Amino acid sequence: MRLRPCEVFADALQSYICPSIVFTCSATMASKQLPYAVEKSPKVYDEYKFTLSELYREVAKEELREDDAVRDKALSEMRDWIAENPYIFKCRTDAKFLLRFLRYRQFSVPMACEALERYLTIRELYPSWFKKLDCTDPTMKEILDYEPFTYLGQDGLGRAVFLIRYGQFNGEKHSALQEARYMALVLETVLEWEEFQIGGCQVIVDYRDATANNFEKWSLSELKIIMDVYSRSYPLRYGEIHAAKLPKFAVPVIETILSFANPKLREKIRCYSSIPELEKHFEDSWKPTTYGGTVDFGKLNSEFRKRIEDQRQVVLGLDDMEIDVEHYTSLWDSDQGMLAEQALTGAMLAHQVGCCINLLKMAPLLTSYSADKCPKVYDEYKFTLSELYREVAKEELREDDEVRDKALSEMREWIAENPYIFKCRTDAKFLLRFLRHRQFSVPMACEALERYLTIREMYPSWFKKLDCTDPTMKDIFHNGPFILLGWDSTGRMVGFSRFCKFDGENHSPSQDGRFMAMVMETMLESEEFQIGGCRILIEFQDSTVSNFEKWSTSDLKIMMEAYSHAYPVRYGDIHSAALPKYGAPVIDTFLSFANPKMREKISCYSTVGEMEKYFETPLKPALYGGSLDLEVANRSLWKRLEDYREVVLGLDLMEIDMDYYSSRWNFEGATPDEIAAGAMFKRLRMCYQSSYHNMATVQKVDKCPDKYQPYQPVSSALHRQMAQDELREEQANAEQALQQMREWIAKNPAIQACRTDANFLLRFLRVRKFSHMAACETLERYLVSRQRFPAWYSKLDTAEPWVNVMIDSEFVVSLGRDNLGRIVYLVRYANLDIDRFDVTEQIRFFTMVFESIFADELNQIAGIVCLFDDTNVPMRAFAQWSLTEIKNFIDCVTKAFPIRVKEVHVVNLPLFGVTVGEWIMSCCSEKLRSRLKCYRSMEEFVTKTNLLSLLPKEYGGKQEAADLKRQLKETLDHYRNVILALDDMKVDEKQSASLKNHNNSLDAGVIGSFRKLDVD
Repeated sequence: MRLRPCEVFADALQSYICPSIVFTCSATMASKQLPYAVEKSPKVYDEYKFTLSELYREVAKEELREDDAVRDKALSEMRDWIAENPYIFKCRTDAKFLLRFLRYRQFSVPMACEALERYLTIRELYPSWFKKLDCTDPTMKEILDYEPFTYLGQDGLGRAVFLIRYGQFNGEKHSALQEARYMALVLETVLEWEEFQIGGCQVIVDYRDATANNFEKWSLSELKIIMDVYSRSYPLRYGEIHAAKLPKFAVPVIETILSFANPKLREKIRCYSSIPELEKHFEDSWKPTTYGGTVDFGKLNSEFRKRIEDQRQVVLGLDDMEIDVEHYTSLWDSDQGMLAEQALTGAMLAHQVGCCINLLKMAPLLTSYSADKCPKVYDEYKFTLSELYREVAKEELREDDEVRDKALSEMREWIAENPYIFKCRTDAKFLLRFLRHRQFSVPMACEALERYLTIREMYPSWFKKLDCTDPTMKDIFHNGPFILLGWDSTGRMVGFSRFCKFDGENHSPSQDGRFMAMVMETMLESEEFQIGGCRILIEFQDSTVSNFEKWSTSDLKIMMEAYSHAYPVRYGDIHSAALPKYGAPVIDTFLSFANPKMREKISCYSTVGEMEKYFETPLKPALYGGSLDLEVANRSLWKRLEDYREVVLGLDLMEIDMDYYSSRWNFEGATPDEIAAGAMFKRLRMCYQSSYHNMATVQKVDKCPDKYQPYQPVSSALHRQMAQDELREEQANAEQALQQMREWIAKNPAIQACRTDANFLLRFLRVRKFSHMAACETLERYLVSRQRFPAWYSKLDTAEPWVNVMIDSEFVVSLGRDNLGRIVYLVRYANLDIDRFDVTEQIRFFTMVFESIFADELNQIAGIVCLFDDTNVPMRAFAQWSLTEIKNFIDCVTKAFPIRVKEVHVVNLPLFGVTVGEWIMSCCSEKLRSRLKCYRSMEEFVTKTNLLSLLPKEYGGKQEAADLKRQLKETLDHYRNVILALDDMKVDEKQSASLKNHNNSLDAGVIGSFRKLDVD
């Protein structure tokens, strides 16, 4: 006789197996099932008929007290209860769904109703875990492909048997949340099987091949959610649980998760040190071949996958159910004593029978707030902070009870009546973010809210799905770039940033930005932060070039525009120290986007020692001689991030009319602090469109378009000043020169097709210092050269395989910008495979690099620095080039291509290369020759320049060769289509005014140089 399995609370096991478990059973099901109706009170209910085998009829009778009469009566009572429950708006009432809960609670209707309430509530509280469970989702498909869960069949007692191979989960690629969603998908699927509802399940866990990553990525809060939720909210009946080969490093995680389980569940678990011991619990009828049996493992997995796919619509249809979330979250009680198996009756049913019921709440884990813009009842606010904050609020923000209540009421009315805000939090804590930020000016607070909502919608990759359990977020956090030290004596939050702790190589600007946005959203939930504001101390010591160089102008702009205008943050003083020289241009650019008030708050110091005095004694880190342990402070911040995780994710539920807001903002004439701040979003959108697509935008080659692109000064303050000082670039003369050049192109009969966008024409204007006639001549030479030398300049496809080979050889690498903002390139002919790449391919590669360089306006302004390391270069590298090729190429580079070469450094030029070098210089202008410097050794070069930090590590620098290659490849890939589209430009060489002079100069130069060689 089979022992009665205890009502093991659903997914408690799920936690043990790993914080990720979900089960399935075998039943015959029609393919591609449709979702069920969610009308809570249909005109006609479905009639249930028991169709399972006698085995399940016996189990149902003996273990669940189920027979036809009991079942019919219980279904009728539960349906009546749902129909009369005012807090359940939509719910499935089909027999199969309700029997999940009735069978789980052995047909105790009150307990089944409470279980249903708990199930519906947990789905609403954690939608990112339990909603939109789509087996066709790319991430879900990836996890399904790994096959971590396999349904083996049914044992002799009718229990569904599941094998979990925990090592099949990808510990690095997928987050804990993604794996939890996979498990929820499996769980919802198998709960539709009546065999599973009645027989329960047996679980076998194989931990072989599991890595530390499989366990470490699960935070304490995630483990608690898994066990708390699945042991009480999903109606699962567990039989036996067998596990083997649990690695030692996983024991703490498993012990933690089991600490949240009820004793009955722990009693069902058996662990073994070897797989043979585990295999003893396999029955021959479902023992897979991989464990010495005869059952085809692949067939089992494919059949299970098909059943999941067949039930896709049923599972997705569960999202249509609705409840009054505010009602249930207000009732939910977190008392751990409620873990006892005697689950109490649901609140609504208890009322009917005259009982008082406390439903379970998931505190201290906070849940997301409602985004209903016009709720039936608003929350009542009560000021609960200390007298310090009451005084600060009164003195600095003009806040008292009367002002606050009136402002909240007015702001809520404005939100309710605003047709362009679809969903929005209206709880007091959220709205007070903006009211306090704007000192209770309701119009300004409303505008601040609009700006905040718009920036989140416009840049979701920066400001949405801010999940502290995401692996990248965890990586950034554990590096320790930002730590909350505590609260100073004036009530301000004190944040400490060590900029070097941001990973300059492995994390992108948007990832760093997402981390800071997550911290910001978390802190904004604190009323102390809203009232007191913050002090920030930033240490730049040990920061590398890569910490700064990865930030594009548009990245910097988004960060500053968002945090100085869109997020309601009140800044106190900001102190920074030890900023390296190479970081100054980036910080200057960053601050150029800040409002004046913020810039006034910033103080800079040359050493960390000077900044130390601004740490209050209780908040001074131990590394500066204080008593504060940064590790302890960091753990405290992590706990806060975990506690507010669902709240922060819940912000994504808010919705606005983006068409309206993106078209309405107008920045002209507005100052950063004014209420009409708006059109920064248009500027940001332009940056977004240009910087967040993988491929740069291809411009048209219409020589006379209906509308021209306007001139825009570059965002970098450093480069704006450089353009003014060196190139005479001012708004007025730049616009005039562009107009003159465009008119010349439109009227030039020789030019048939040409780009006229500002970026392209400014290349030529800047290289000719805004002499528009000289720029026009250079442009015409450029177009002619491209057609005269098609082998060099046409069909330049950066995706061709040989290009990757050349990149991997490190023949040419970009080292980044020097302290003057110039891009530096290192060329090493010793790395070039001369047997494979002839002169034509070398020139084609150089041209791809040139075109990608000068597509960036900062490079057009600052120019380039070239470093040629000729160490170990073979003679054949020079002998490859004919004198004609050298002359023609140099002429193209110096007279036709818009390239500003600022410096040329040549190191270790061998004697046999001197003659060729002199020949090359004879083809160059006097100005370019004056910019050439030669060095006998790399040591001499390093001592006479300040470029050491930019060099690869093999030279004693700080950069990884692999990163330099990757960056060059990404740049070329980004501009691939733009470079290919240059072929669309056409010029009639016969009508070209400069063509004759161009030809003569080429020929005369070659002949004259040959004569010079003869004389020599």
